[in-house]
Amino acid sequence: MTVIQKDIAHALGLSEMTISRGVRAMGRSWEPLSETTALALLVVGELRGLGLSWKAGAALVERFSGEVRYCSMDPANRSWVVFVERPDISFQMSSLSSSHLDSILEANPFVRTLALHRLVTDALDRLAELKTIKALAA
Repeated sequence: MTVIQKDIAHALGLSEMTISRGVRAMGRSWEPLSETTALALLVVGELRGLGLSWKAGAALVERFSGEVRYCSMDPANRSWVVFVERPDISFQMSSLSSSHLDSILEANPFVRTLALHRLVTDALDRLAELKTIKALAA
């Protein structure tokens, strides 16, 4: 069964318009709702649960869409988003291994990290649940 925007909206407790805006913010409004886009929206929902706004979450997921895809391919794949803020510069970067993350943390001890792989795993579980509910309702 195909998950549609209405299903995502209901699962996240949002309006269909908010989901539509999220799809547009990720630059995917021209395509039908694919599983990749549904997963991305659910990851944004997970970020929202951490306190990020819908718009900021959508921008973050779009920026790190390759990492989201990488984490969704295999449960063993890991990815962290690192937020570096220094007086002279601030930026975001990803790390795909714990050793790389350790070296970033060593060079920049006061950074924030986000375990993207955990959010993707939770979003994948939610997507599977939505598909099951939809299949049972059919």
